[in-house]
Amino acid sequence: ALGEGHGYHPRMFGVLVEEPVRLLTGRALGQYWRERIADPLGLDFWIGLPESEWPRVARLYPGKADKSDLADGFYKQLTTSGTFTRQAFSSPRGLHAVHEMNEPRAWAAGLPALGGVGTASALAKFYQVAIGAMAGPLSPAIRNALGTLQASGDDRVLLRPTAFTCGAQLDPLDESGKKLRQLYGPSLSAFGHPGAGGSHGLGDPESGISFAYVMNQMDLSVMPGVKCVEMVEALFSEQ
Repeated sequence: ALGEGHGYHPRMFGVLVEEPVRLLTGRALGQYWRERIADPLGLDFWIGLPESEWPRVARLYPGKADKSDLADGFYKQLTTSGTFTRQAFSSPRGLHAVHEMNEPRAWAAGLPALGGVGTASALAKFYQVAIGAMAGPLSPAIRNALGTLQASGDDRVLLRPTAFTCGAQLDPLDESGKKLRQLYGPSLSAFGHPGAGGSHGLGDPESGISFAYVMNQMDLSVMPGVKCVEMVEALFSEQ
């Protein structure tokens, strides 16, 4: 029921966002993104990749599980029929998304939340605009919404504490207000979002720093892996 808890929507969130865009603008989210945001900013990031760009796409290689990974309650729930975790990660097309995302038809489909194709530099530039460090088409109200908490606590899908804004994440806090982890750096106002396999993007309004990391050899991790976390730590240790 509404207000009883929250859980990450790894795939269906894109569908939920796209439908209002279609109704309000008459355009698919990928087209709206390209016309209103990506093209004006020169972002090499696509939601619906044109055929001319297909030769540039790197093949994704799925992460491999070891015993420590499989001991995580998340993976037990992921492989158990009927759980929130399994349901959230198995629509559309089951648990074989990595294999399917290597198909040109998946790149071209423009599936929001699942089918974005682009570079780390494009993501980092987007976050520069999202934190107001670079001029762009995002209004102050939108930038504020990206950094304003909407739901936090134990995530019923990821099975660990999470904190969500309108379209992004914050680091969750303990009862004293201290960060439980620092995926987005030390600032309480920093926000961003991890991606499948260990990819990551963030923006910090306090420092003006943005960061993004993408890879084609995926890690098997719920949140960004050790490599990515260490890069974020190194980045902010220089400040």
